[in-house]
Amino acid sequence: MNAVEVRSVLGDGSSIVVTATRRPRAGRADVKCSASRDAAIGARMQQVVRLARHTEARFDSRDQVVISMDRAPGGSERDWELAVVLADRLVRGVWHSAGPVVATGGSD
Repeated sequence: MNAVEVRSVLGDGSSIVVTATRRPRAGRADVKCSASRDAAIGARMQQVVRLARHTEARFDSRDQVVISMDRAPGGSERDWELAVVLADRLVRGVWHSAGPVVATGGSD
């Protein structure tokens, strides 16, 4: 799988779409994240992914994962973090799903 989408339901009931794509790393960073016009959220996305990868038994660093959101969540929202982790794991083949994924839940 080279691209996946994971949805997350925000506190106001709206949804956000997290897209992850995988490509050869070729000397680039292992993960690149961006949120619509919000560098702080992009940095938090990257931190969440890197911390979650520490829980994996094995990590293959040959690919770069590029993760983006269709819009930036509100400042107090955290439910999107699970969607980011699941998108990263789905695109790398670490986790599998039989159908579309909707992440509902945050992390601490």
